[in-house]
Amino acid sequence: MHPDALIRRGRHHGWTVTTDAAPAITLERHPWHITVTFTGMVPRTAFITGPGLGKARPINLRRINTLLRASPADIAEHAAQAIMGGCGDRAQPAGP
Repeated sequence: MHPDALIRRGRHHGWTVTTDAAPAITLERHPWHITVTFTGMVPRTAFITGPGLGKARPINLRRINTLLRASPADIAEHAAQAIMGGCGDRAQPAGP
């Protein structure tokens, strides 16, 4: 996702957006924080902090849109699915 698109989408869904000198964007929706780093216009890493996480946890870049669109009451559920190595990051078994 292009940095400008991430900023627009975050603001559209009620997140406070900040940028810094390093190629990073931080989105805040109290008490949740998502930080996405970029190389040029390409997202490279994303981390989330919030209640019950203790420290920043890496999240799957493909799940950022889901987190941004989630209602405040549902962010924790979506965060658990987005955390790398968490239950949402595992491959699903093939059907019959």
